[in-house]
Amino acid sequence: MAIEHKDLMELCLEHHNPESLYIEGINQYFFHNNPSKALDYLRQSAKENMIRETMTSFKNIHFDYERYYYKAGGGYEWIPNECSMYASG
Repeated sequence: MAIEHKDLMELCLEHHNPESLYIEGINQYFFHNNPSKALDYLRQSAKENMIRETMTSFKNIHFDYERYYYKAGGGYEWIPNECSMYASG
């Protein structure tokens, strides 16, 4: 079980998974007494998290744009969300 966990952790670190970078940073700081390496992992984790959050926000904005607007006569008009009709009463 421990070997499988170690292999999975190494795979996650290779692919810059923010959660695994954070966990490894905490491990390096508290268990291996290596603050400089820990801060490197934590910095990478924050950077990867920021990149992923930015991409997610962009996808959400793009989805909202395509879902709730349409081009009519060169402009954009609001299309009400079908769910909002049911939510209001």
